[in-house]
This record gives sequence, structure tokens and C-alpha cells, in this order.
Amino acid sequence: MLKFSYEQIVEKIIKEKGISKEEIDGKVNEKVKQLSDLISKEGAAHIVANQLGVKLFDTLDPEKTMKIKEIPRGLSGISVLGKIMEVRDVVSFNKNGRSGKVVNFTIADETGFIRAVVWDEPIINEIEKGMFKADDIIKIKNGYSRDNNGFVEVHLGSSSQLIVNPKGESIGEVKMSRDKLGRKKLDEVKEGDMVEVYGTVVQLFEPRFFHVCSKCEKKANEENGEFVCKEHGKVVAKKRGVLNFFFDDGSSNIRAVCFGDTIKGLIDYSEDDLENFSSALFDVWRKEILGKQVLVEGRINKNDMFNRLEFIARRIKEADPSVLIEEV
Repeated sequence: MLKFSYEQIVEKIIKEKGISKEEIDGKVNEKVKQLSDLISKEGAAHIVANQLGVKLFDTLDPEKTMKIKEIPRGLSGISVLGKIMEVRDVVSFNKNGRSGKVVNFTIADETGFIRAVVWDEPIINEIEKGMFKADDIIKIKNGYSRDNNGFVEVHLGSSSQLIVNPKGESIGEVKMSRDKLGRKKLDEVKEGDMVEVYGTVVQLFEPRFFHVCSKCEKKANEENGEFVCKEHGKVVAKKRGVLNFFFDDGSSNIRAVCFGDTIKGLIDYSEDDLENFSSALFDVWRKEILGKQVLVEGRINKNDMFNRLEFIARRIKEADPSVLIEEV
């Protein structure tokens, strides 16, 4: 199912109808109230767009080369052109009886940047041999988009293609610095920013836990003592955590949220720790983590309930003090 962000829907309405964001917000909020809060803002925005005669799906021709900013969640058959900004190491995995390799890299164009995740082993083998380098232009064909903790990613499977420096294709000035990767101070960030920030953990909150399907990693609900996934039915579920902490970089501080394996950037925990979590274990974690200097990469979101910005972390790693000194 295609999933548009609220901002994407509003932008499409503004572009086609020329009405203000404030007017659209008002119509959406009115629709939410009419439906007694039984619908999300995105769902209400879909209804408003339909009432105004704005067809959201017309722009999603799988044969079209899309701009990065246009890519919604849950779309297959994606073609996108981008400049290579960063390439991660290839990672081998052995999970749930399945083994293989995965690699991700970041591409950017004039509208933004996105992480691409490659699962196809022949493509990965070519990447290991030096298939492309920083600043090369690549074209992804027949990819598919997925949501990863609030971030849209483009994934490449066995039917996907990767073309390096395609003839006749070019990209203007990209909206990302390979050296800085959107580096900002917290007093400069705004809603929607994709940033990385060096700072210190100054407060840690006890984690909350939920269960996910062992096959697709999506939330599994408990029914009559068994876990049920919407896609796979009754499944063996795995426990996952949500951790909140306050993060300070000297200019300001912000509440950060991390999910699942992202937490391991802060805490080296085991599956047994999750299954037998206790307040005593949390006290140990808190003593280890408070005052720790880390690099957090993620998106700045608006928490409408509390009217504040929050940092949704997708990658955390311990900060190198020598790099911090150089930054200052």
C-alpha cells in the first residue's frame, strides 16, 4: 500500500490548487474532528485532497525517473537518479536461518538525499569490486521503497538494476554535503531536517517494549496468548525496544527517540537482557550512558501533542574526542 507523508500531500494540494497551508491544515483538522479522531492526519489529508480534486497517484508512474523528494513509502517499480555521497561496508548476516549480505549507500539529488539498501548478491559483489565511487551518478531501476523507523529508504532486490554514470544523465547541485552529511547545531534545526549532531547524553528514560513479526519485523499484536502479524498471521514474535533520551550539544538540547537495533549504538545489550529486563539493569545502563558523547544521525520531527521538536535517531555511534576538538 502506498503511504504518503502529511507534508507530501499538503505540498501536492498547494501546487495544484494554490491554497495556503493554513487553509489545508484547517480542513484536515476539521475532518479529523468530524470522524471523532478515528483517522490519522495523513488519512484526513487524503480525503481533503480527493474532495478538492487532487489525484495523488497521478505522479507515481513507475516508468518515470523520480526525484528523491517525491518518493513515498511502499512504492515498487521505482526509478531514481542520484549522486553517490557515502558508501557503508558490506555486512554479512545470518538471521532466522537465512544468510547473505547487505550493503547500503546514500545518494542525493537537487531535492534531497536517501539511503539505498542492496540485498541482491550479484550487485553487492560488483560493489565490493569497486562498481562505483563517491560523486559517480547512478540510476536505480525497479527498486522499492520501505519505511525504516520513520525514514523512507529505496531497496534493491533480485529484479533491480544499478546503472553507473548513465549516458545523457546529469544532476545539478545536490542538497547534501558528503563531508558534513547535514551537520547542524541543535539550536539551528527545524522540522523535517535530516541531520547528524555531536553531543552528550544528559538524561535517559526507561525503555518501553513491543513485539514484532520474526519474518517481516513489523509490529505483531497479541491475541489469545499468541502473536499475530497482519501479513503473516500467527508468528513467533521478537521483542523490540523504544528508548528515549535527552541529548545536548552545547547550543541546545532535544529529546531523542531510537528503536530496535539503533539502541545498540548507545547500549550493548543482548536478547536475554530484553527478555529479562529489570529496573536494576536499567540503573546499570543509566550509569554507563549518562555523560557519554555520541554522534546521532536522524530526522527532526514535530511532536504535535507536546508542541516540541524531537530527534528520531536511525544511527548512533560513540563520538571520537579528537573529531570533537577539531569541530570546535
